[in-house]
Amino acid sequence: MAKQLRGKTGVALDERQKHFVLKSYQYGFAFTIFSAWLGLLLTRMLPNLFSPIFWFVFILFGGLAVNVTYATLKGAHPLVDPRFEKHGHLMGIGCLLYGLVTILMTGWEMVSKHLDVNEFFSHGGSGSMLILGLSLFAMGSSITYRRYLDKREEED
Repeated sequence: MAKQLRGKTGVALDERQKHFVLKSYQYGFAFTIFSAWLGLLLTRMLPNLFSPIFWFVFILFGGLAVNVTYATLKGAHPLVDPRFEKHGHLMGIGCLLYGLVTILMTGWEMVSKHLDVNEFFSHGGSGSMLILGLSLFAMGSSITYRRYLDKREEED
């Protein structure tokens, strides 16, 4: 388990953790830039298929999910800090369950309303909710998995 040092202004990260946090920012930014490029390209090629709201949600929550998931899995995120034992665990389980419920509700809506692809990606369609659910599920599962690895490491 990565050890975090306590400084005067809060949590002081060691060099390894700083490296992981900066790497997570880089990956999140690269995902955001690539997604924006892909969104512009696909919106230009298929103007009636994707709405700008879908791409906004995809870029925003996708980049956030990449950033948080990478930092969490490397043990350099505040939610896996030992000082936030109960809060970090509750946040991980909450994100995991809320993401799973959102994914299931989106799937149920798609099946029950017989949505086609145009309605899925349109403004007010289920695509934005599916992206939100997937990003929450990824963040919650990474927090929960990192907590599990830390607990298993303490037991060994």
